[in-house]
Amino acid sequence: MSFHSTVLGVDVSTRHMVGAMESFVLGITTNHIIGALGIFILTLLVAKWDQGVLSDSLPQVGYGKGFLATIQNFLLAYARHKVWVEEGYEKYTKNNRPFIVPWGFGRRSAVVLPQSQIRWLLEQSDEVISADEANNDSLYARYNFLGNAHPQDPFNNRAIGRNLIRALGELTPGMQEEVQDSIDREFGLDTQKWKSLNIWDMWLGLIPQITNRMVLGKDLGRNSKLLSSMVGFTESVLRNVFLLDFLPRSLHPLLGPLLAIPNWFHHRRAIRMTLPVIQKRLMDMERKANGDPAYNSWTEPEDFITWCIRQARLEGDLTELKASKIAQRTLLVEVASIHTTAMTAQNAMIDILAAGPSVLEALREEADRVFREENYQWSKAGLAKLYRIDSAIRESQRRSNFAVTLLDHKVIAREGITHKDEGWHIPYGSTLTLNLNGIYHDPDLYENPESYDAFRYSRPIEEYAAQSDGSKDPAEGEKYRKMGMVTTSETHLIFGHGRHACPGRFFVAHELKLAIAYMVLNYDLKNIAERPAPTVMGNFILPSFRIQMQIRRRDNNVRAPSADNKKIHLTGAQETMLGTLLGRFKDAQHPQPILNDLWAGRILDQIDYDFAKLKMDRMQFSAICMRSRTFDRWTTEFIERHEDTGATVICLACGLDSRSLRLQWGPKVRWIDLDLPDVVALRRKLLPTPGGDYRLVDASVMEDAWLQDIPADRPTLILLEGLVMYLTEEEGKGLLQRLVERFPSGQLIFDAVGSIMIAVQHRSQIAKATGTSMYWGLDQPQALEALAPRLRLRDIARFGDQDGANELPLLVRCVAWALSHVPYIRDVGYVLRYEF
Repeated sequence: MSFHSTVLGVDVSTRHMVGAMESFVLGITTNHIIGALGIFILTLLVAKWDQGVLSDSLPQVGYGKGFLATIQNFLLAYARHKVWVEEGYEKYTKNNRPFIVPWGFGRRSAVVLPQSQIRWLLEQSDEVISADEANNDSLYARYNFLGNAHPQDPFNNRAIGRNLIRALGELTPGMQEEVQDSIDREFGLDTQKWKSLNIWDMWLGLIPQITNRMVLGKDLGRNSKLLSSMVGFTESVLRNVFLLDFLPRSLHPLLGPLLAIPNWFHHRRAIRMTLPVIQKRLMDMERKANGDPAYNSWTEPEDFITWCIRQARLEGDLTELKASKIAQRTLLVEVASIHTTAMTAQNAMIDILAAGPSVLEALREEADRVFREENYQWSKAGLAKLYRIDSAIRESQRRSNFAVTLLDHKVIAREGITHKDEGWHIPYGSTLTLNLNGIYHDPDLYENPESYDAFRYSRPIEEYAAQSDGSKDPAEGEKYRKMGMVTTSETHLIFGHGRHACPGRFFVAHELKLAIAYMVLNYDLKNIAERPAPTVMGNFILPSFRIQMQIRRRDNNVRAPSADNKKIHLTGAQETMLGTLLGRFKDAQHPQPILNDLWAGRILDQIDYDFAKLKMDRMQFSAICMRSRTFDRWTTEFIERHEDTGATVICLACGLDSRSLRLQWGPKVRWIDLDLPDVVALRRKLLPTPGGDYRLVDASVMEDAWLQDIPADRPTLILLEGLVMYLTEEEGKGLLQRLVERFPSGQLIFDAVGSIMIAVQHRSQIAKATGTSMYWGLDQPQALEALAPRLRLRDIARFGDQDGANELPLLVRCVAWALSHVPYIRDVGYVLRYEF
């Protein structure tokens, strides 16, 4: 197309657009303008009428109470809310007077009580004012939580309040596992280069996984699809809250259900994954309660699913024993846990990084000292000793509060409520709240309230602890014990106060302490120059979501003493598994890992073995991890293909492989790892047991007894990584034949080497170090189809075809491409997938 024709085309298009606009403007009549203006005025009138009538005896901030003033209040409330509340705090709250603060279109005006009336507020009956109803209104629960009946019942709080505190000790080791796994994954293990992370994205990668350990237990805690649905549901709720705050209340019944459509999508997706686990738990607990002998040694896991079942039985509420009801409740807990915890964590991390290097050093010193005292395993008592980390978080909650007002209560008594001493009356449907921002930034309550003093609360505690026992005042000690972040008071309201205080705050404190302690112990963190200014949106004071942090794995990260490490005595083919382990570890440390198996480093740290003799360059450890990544992908494909019917996965000669831990597999999958007894004994010491239907079998692959013990009731995937080349051809073919004949359908995945590799194996450093020999060189994979009539070769993945090959350096890729065209050399090694 020529330049002139292009210009002409633009000119013609512009003329059409201008002409259309002219036609539209000329088509607007006086009636149209009057109609639009009438709709706008009607909306304002309905909104004003919907506000209700609050006591004339109470002063109001904003632009006043007249009609025009109300319009200004509606239009500017979102931008001016914090300013109005601050003005009211100075003029009225500090003089012990309540005041009215107007809201926008989406909410009714609220009465802000002075601090002196907190006790009066909390003494009111739940039949008169309700914190739960106010919370439902602020979250638009009728729409966001997929129905009005469910979220208004505070069953969740009762279930958590009755069970969480006593279960914290049992939950802590599992939480420590999730903290380590999620942080290592998000931060990486590179000890050489600094890495930049978005702090908000980092927390959203950590908190849902740690929370899921408490909510859904070990089996579902790391399911990436489920985590995505939980985060997606939470984000949909928050987005809808902001949008509905802007919209007139009269439009909520129409637009609320439409905005909540994504909520339904995330809910349905999540419930498909959680329902089978909940249904099985209901059945297990029922059989245990009925005295089934098979359950004599079975104990129900401590998680929210179990707590809901216990609470429903305690209350005799059969409707709460429905799996679908419990699954729905898990979403409510996730929203509260993910949203508020992430906001608290975001503010705390920004405040800590902006406070200077001395704060990080003091936190690291405390975490290191207490962790060693706890023998490198956190406990409930050990976390309670982290006074500085606790103080740093609590001070951030005060200095960087994420809400202007809090502790909302809705008047639900039809006759309203009257303050007898002061004489003012608040009608039904009104909201009472407290000025959180004013209290937290009042110089009469806090010295230098606008400064972040990380150790404001821990300093007196540590000074008291340093005193001799004879000089300690018990009353003073009791006062200091109440300075922890979980102890609510009339000046520490972020978790609420009184009988409606958040029951999950104890879990949040453990979660954040574990995370921050692990970060400062194992990573160097660069300070930031200053704290970015927050963004105020209505009642929310939002931290920066774009700020980055610079991190690097520390060389001297805290590990258990070598005296506790396991001495390894393996020989021959068994010893080669340590070479595979080293390869996965080196890959995870590389800036551009292929497999990024974070479990490898944790296993390596526990082993007393001379890994230096297993010399390995990048090409070698990349080849190991490309093979494993290909195994991982094909395994995941098989599991997803049989997600509805269920499947069995058998990993033969599993060694110290972490596939059963690093892959996601649901409740309908039976996973079996098998190796020789001495390897299995070592594996039990070094690796945790995966959740779900998992079995670890100690037997030789060449035996038949173990094979007959495995049910042949579902499609079966058999993995033989790093095994068949160490068998003779007769042994290998016999094993493959027995496996195919045992199971009705499934796949075989194994790696093999060609005869050229057998000929040059003496040059391998691992072969030299371990004294191992390979025997079976497979040059014609297609020929194995003759072993069984149903066996068919589906895929061959040579070196250049394996997962991660395109991530290798350009020169290596070019060499691999060239060698892939040389008939004899290209078959030096490959990964094979057969179907039967």
